Amino acid sequence: HFTKSGGGAESDGMVGETVKAFHLLDCDSPDTIHGPHFTESDNRVYAQFIRNVLHGEDILMKSDGSQYRSWCYVVDAVRALLFILMKGESGNAYNVADPGSCFSIRQLALEVASSVGRKVIVELPDEIEKKGFSVVNVATFDISKLLALGYRSDRESWQEKLKATIIEQERFLLEQK
Repeated sequence: HFTKSGGGAESDGMVGETVKAFHLLDCDSPDTIHGPHFTESDNRVYAQFIRNVLHGEDILMKSDGSQYRSWCYVVDAVRALLFILMKGESGNAYNVADPGSCFSIRQLALEVASSVGRKVIVELPDEIEKKGFSVVNVATFDISKLLALGYRSDRESWQEKLKATIIEQERFLLEQK
């Protein structure tokens, strides 16, 4: 999906005309995508947690972890986008997420930590730190349009996909040394 800042109507018009002219699809909102090969500077929560445990550290959570998100393993995101390109209707927007991968930040932290024998430590933030945090408590996507096309996500659980990410990221880091 194209991100618009100002001139939204013009952007929408241009996108619509481009979609019609080239028979493109507007694939909207790949949700919180996770997978291996992230960088040391990747600031996403899953990357921070995995980086912590791979460095032999416990996970320090700066919230109660109740924020609930839909996540999507990178392979599943690519599969969904390819499926949309093959089966989707021109000019439609489709949300991309894995319905079997909705979990809280706390569940994520506990799963990452337990996979390598580490702990999760909760240290609630002070008022200044809180200002930088998301206030959205539930962020999941409706993928009913994608499912209506016949799309089905991979059968592996989100825990298995997360474990595969940790294993591959560890291998990737060792190769970088």
